[in-house]
Amino acid sequence: MKRLNLSFLFLALIYMHPIFASIPVNKVIVAEPITSQSKLLIVVPAKKYSMDGILFEKIASLAVRKGYVVVRFNWIFFTQGSNPSKNFDEEASELKSIIEYYQKKYRVEAKNTVVAAKSFGSKILMKIPSTTYNALGLITPNCDKVNTFSSVYGKVLSSLKPIQISISTNDPYCEISQIYKETSKFKNNIRLYTSFGDHNFLLNGNEENQDVFVNQFINWLANI
Repeated sequence: MKRLNLSFLFLALIYMHPIFASIPVNKVIVAEPITSQSKLLIVVPAKKYSMDGILFEKIASLAVRKGYVVVRFNWIFFTQGSNPSKNFDEEASELKSIIEYYQKKYRVEAKNTVVAAKSFGSKILMKIPSTTYNALGLITPNCDKVNTFSSVYGKVLSSLKPIQISISTNDPYCEISQIYKETSKFKNNIRLYTSFGDHNFLLNGNEENQDVFVNQFINWLANI
């Protein structure tokens, strides 16, 4: 998929902390669709990835075409070159504040808010009230034998919210068998997408497989 120039479709705004002191992040990118601003997509980054990463850029570029205001951000610890807080409480507070700030700014209710969280970011999402959003995309969620998929994500899966879980068969950060086992309990609200490739859905360094993931994710997003 070619990189798209969508300047004619949306206005990209970059807010730098501390000018927007009420937003507890160092950097935020907001993409606004021209026609409608009634739906909100918050893209939650992983632990070591910038919001400028190609995967997040692709999702944002296509989601704005579907009428979403798309918010991407960097964690404070990432921008500072440090580590997450103990128990991730600061990151959970950051995320909750970001969602609530942009819901208020664009007058979007929780029922029209979708959160797409990748890897580490999906664990942080589990620490904030699920009443904050309506639907969520868990992109390459994290799990292991101690912190099982069920123990980390089970509560929100049972909430009956629209959920897409995306995982590659070769992903080293979550056993796909755990995901199969847990999602089999909730068939109506959960869409499970599996693919070949690595943690970013790249297959032998080729972006084609990643593009397939992005396109089907946008299709799910458009039909919520």
